Amino acid sequence: MVRSLRRQVSLLMAEGHGQARFYPVGMVWEEASFVVERRNNDLASQAIALQAAGASIMDKKGAKHFKELIKGLTSG
Repeated sequence: MVRSLRRQVSLLMAEGHGQARFYPVGMVWEEASFVVERRNNDLASQAIALQAAGASIMDKKGAKHFKELIKGLTSG
């Protein structure tokens, strides 16, 4: 999806890039794509964890999988 340059700068600033309005145009495009990719990955991880949490309620195998998933996500 193509976004306007202004929207991309706003996205970067919301993600902690305080000087994004001074970035060269190419850098704005690339950094914004990194932000979107990272956000999408976070949403996918949350969806997987939510699905696993639901499965953990249903049976013991699901509970074991959920416990392993959380352990892996927390590096523990």
